[in-house]
Amino acid sequence: MDVFKSGEKSSFAKKSRSMARILAIGATSLAIVFCLFIYFYFSSNLFIRVLATILPTTYLFAYVLSFTKTTNKKLYDIIFLVFIFSSLSILYIAYQFSFNSEYIILMLVIYNIILIALPTPKQVLIYFLIIFIPLTIVLLSSSISVGFYLLITVSFGYVFAMSYVISVQKKKLNQRNQKNAEILKTLVNNTNDSIFLVDFISKQIYDANEKSNEVFGVENEKEFLSKKYYELFADENFVPSNRSEITREITQYGYYHNEVLFKRGDGSEFWGNLLLSPFTAAKSNFYLIQIKNIDGKKKYDDRVFADKEKFKFILNNLDEFIYLVSYNENNDQKFEYISPYIEQLFGITKEEYISPKTKGKISEVYHPDDLPQLKLLKEELLKSKAKVSTTYRIKPIGKTDYISLHETVIPKLNEAGEIEQILGIIRAV
Repeated sequence: MDVFKSGEKSSFAKKSRSMARILAIGATSLAIVFCLFIYFYFSSNLFIRVLATILPTTYLFAYVLSFTKTTNKKLYDIIFLVFIFSSLSILYIAYQFSFNSEYIILMLVIYNIILIALPTPKQVLIYFLIIFIPLTIVLLSSSISVGFYLLITVSFGYVFAMSYVISVQKKKLNQRNQKNAEILKTLVNNTNDSIFLVDFISKQIYDANEKSNEVFGVENEKEFLSKKYYELFADENFVPSNRSEITREITQYGYYHNEVLFKRGDGSEFWGNLLLSPFTAAKSNFYLIQIKNIDGKKKYDDRVFADKEKFKFILNNLDEFIYLVSYNENNDQKFEYISPYIEQLFGITKEEYISPKTKGKISEVYHPDDLPQLKLLKEELLKSKAKVSTTYRIKPIGKTDYISLHETVIPKLNEAGEIEQILGIIRAV
């Protein structure tokens, strides 16, 4: 199933090639019947027999060509030329038989079948003009009756008109379908992600886009077609192990999304962003699997996380109370980090420090004489938007004596010059 292929490799092109073969083999069969008809009923003329024998041979040649690298357009052009040659040959034989009525009926049937079989309006029109004009001239020069002449020409003209209208409609429909399909294939094959089409029941990969070759390190996407989709995972038991989670997310959201470890064709592993979604098309159920290589991002994230843990370890073990506060567009604050040393200074946990329930309790630890000073510190910070510092006294919860603290506050500004974060450092002095 070449759903994601374009050009001569597309499913449309392959179906078109298959139709050309059927057309050629059907014409070969019809030409053989015609040849036998000539042999047994009409002529002992050697030339006419040879000419009748050539007709199925030419169609058979076109059929053989369909298995070569000949393009579809060239193949259909060859079949069209063979149609014209055979039709003119049949007309010549009719002339030699002085337009025998039985032969004329057979000839008309063959002409009508060819008209119906021609795939494009252009070919239908060209065929009609090339055959109808000599047919009319030859019939007028013969001894057949006017009624028989009108029967032949009107029948031929009627079938031409019907075939032309039908071929125009088919062309418009095919162009629209092919255009939509080509747009989809172009999008699929120009993405940086691997995309797989998987049968819902068998779990077998039906098709893969071109990017899959690069992501999974294979030479040809056909290497995927013999595999089950779970063979792409580094852990082939990933799907069974996570079936309940996958089912739940698909039921809730319509797709499953996760970061998963995959394996390349050479056995090496890489991290990928997996998006798995079921869908129905042409009365069949499929999975569409999209995999984005995030190996570089994953390694960077792991490195950042490791660095973050290192800094967190350092900050957690400093004899200073360090906090980081972020502000949103509504000036609401959120504590991004609070060091555990707060318990040594204030006598409360970091959870209690940010809890609204203990806000009044915390305000009581400050020395009453230092409260105006702390208020001025905040005002100066908002006004200058620069580093400020001060010294004040607190009585840790559970203690009876005051201790002196030195606090430094460093603001971080956004592009608009507003404070988006502040870093606070408090130490005992």
